[in-house]
Amino acid sequence: CTPSVINEVNGYFANEEKIPNRFKKNADGTYTDKCNGSGEIIISKQEARKRGLYLPPPWDTFRDEFRKKYESVFVSRAIRKKRNGELHDANPLAFRKLPIPLTDLTVEMLTAKSMPAGFREKHCEILAGLANQLARYDDDAKAAFAEPYKFTDRKGNPQSIHDIALPVALLPATYLKQRLKQPKKSNVTPENDLMAHKVVRLTELTLKKLEPDNLGASYYHRNQKIVDALRDQLKKFKGNAKNAFKEPFHVPLNSERNKKREKPLDKGPIIRSIRLPESCGQGVDIRGGIAKLGASLRTDVYWTGKNYCFQNRYGIDGEQIRGTSRSVVDSKLIFPLTKNDYVRITLKEGAIKEGYFVFYTNDGEMQVRRHDLPKIIDFVEREAEDPTESEEESEVETAPTTGKKKKKIVLAQRITNSENRIENIQRFRVGVLGDLTPIVDSVPHGLA
Repeated sequence: CTPSVINEVNGYFANEEKIPNRFKKNADGTYTDKCNGSGEIIISKQEARKRGLYLPPPWDTFRDEFRKKYESVFVSRAIRKKRNGELHDANPLAFRKLPIPLTDLTVEMLTAKSMPAGFREKHCEILAGLANQLARYDDDAKAAFAEPYKFTDRKGNPQSIHDIALPVALLPATYLKQRLKQPKKSNVTPENDLMAHKVVRLTELTLKKLEPDNLGASYYHRNQKIVDALRDQLKKFKGNAKNAFKEPFHVPLNSERNKKREKPLDKGPIIRSIRLPESCGQGVDIRGGIAKLGASLRTDVYWTGKNYCFQNRYGIDGEQIRGTSRSVVDSKLIFPLTKNDYVRITLKEGAIKEGYFVFYTNDGEMQVRRHDLPKIIDFVEREAEDPTESEEESEVETAPTTGKKKKKIVLAQRITNSENRIENIQRFRVGVLGDLTPIVDSVPHGLA
């Protein structure tokens, strides 16, 4: 910079301090100048420029050179070792249970490691008693429970039982197939997933939610009449739940039971919601139920000698967590990945993906974002235009400008590790000026 340019810049900021917001733009395109407090005059935009409306560039090619430098800037981001948000949902869902005759019990059902911690603590005495009874008869349940099982409850009252309700998640698939009868003309499969019940308003129902395949065999058999009635009501209104249940909905009556009443009912009771089973692929045992997990703290990367495997870590005891990926036996931990760790991933087909690590999903998908996120795409051709393969559309949308919709997107890459596509993962340390330095890992892996 020359002395004249420096004087001009200093003069500009000196005037701005003396008279903040000196120039005011008018509706007709002219400007009002406060004139150092001596009065206001109307001047043109050209005159306002001469008087210091805008800070003049230091040299003629300044703007073009700045844009070139701006495009080449590598953004350095701080590694985030802490995650914001909740560890899990505040309201846990109740476990689905199925009454099991004592004559069908096995030791595995009573001592399964997948048993919810809250259920085990609440029923520890009776579970231990049943297991001991089975052990006395060499695990022969029919002989052990030929008579009702008698015990004393917590209040000291004698009790006898013929069956016990156990969470569906504990029951072996082979037992469920034998126990649950499938409805006619339906390919309902017995459920053996971690299931829970969730209250759903009738106005939020869909035909898909009421599909017998999605509800599970045991639930559908117990509630077939009401499920079929709800489906028929939805079909009358072409699946529009708000219109279908705008008027009060009555539960269908059991004709045989209704005839036995002293005063038979004309209509069943009104319901506004229904408890439906919901699959909880991932969750945490909490307060006698299961709650959906929040964001993971980090992702541990393991090397088996041939392939990579990943395991998300949460700020919760691992024994309480269900449905997350587990590390492979005999694999070695090579490093943890936290948000904004810079990685370069080489795939077996030769493609290279790199950027800041965001998270790893338990279904085998890693998300890596470029350093220069986010970016605005100004005028997309149509509102439903999908982002390209390397982009992920954000939920944030800007207002329309010239009749075409503006979208805010995040430049991201989703890398699926199906069939062990990842050949090598290289971490980098990013300097404050954007310089990348490879991190050498103590355990050789990938292409090393």
